[in-house]
Amino acid sequence: MYKQVLPLFAHYMQEMGGSCGNRQTALDLGCGSGEISALLLQANWRVKSVDFSRAAIDVLQETVARRVAQMPPDSLCVECTSIENYSDDTPRDLVVAADVLPYLDPQKFRDTWQKITSLVKPGGYFIGTFFRADGQPDMALNLMAECGAWFLPDRRMVRVLLDTSGFDVKRCVFRKDDEDSSIAICVQFIAQKRMPAAE
Repeated sequence: MYKQVLPLFAHYMQEMGGSCGNRQTALDLGCGSGEISALLLQANWRVKSVDFSRAAIDVLQETVARRVAQMPPDSLCVECTSIENYSDDTPRDLVVAADVLPYLDPQKFRDTWQKITSLVKPGGYFIGTFFRADGQPDMALNLMAECGAWFLPDRRMVRVLLDTSGFDVKRCVFRKDDEDSSIAICVQFIAQKRMPAAE
């Protein structure tokens, strides 16, 4: 499932040491029913999963209940809240935000973005998605907009946003959800937080 939702997560796990299994810490924002959280747990990560939907959190807990029962007690922590209201000050090795950033409240985006990026340890990774509008009318875009999504006018804005927040972009690619579609509206990224400059 995660290959469709966030193909770059698969790349991270396979190519960038994400599956090394040395009890790294991850934050799965907008975890949904927990496909990514479950894969991180399977790779021996300690995971905090956050979603505003109680039903999604219940599915996640049911899905991984057997796995978690055989893992250390600190393997999974869940919280049912919106990303805007989420409060935490524990930086992690990895923060994942699959298809949730475009649904953040635009009026709170700056503060929420700063909060999210502060939760990545120096040297840690941030994996997520933004939506991009290419100016072409599209039924999928209209439906997403009706659900509250907003769109970047240009994918180059993703690199600027990450760079000014202290990240080096490792990969930034389009994801096409529908093979029959001529447009790819989803821009996925993997970015690594820069280490503090030596004094």
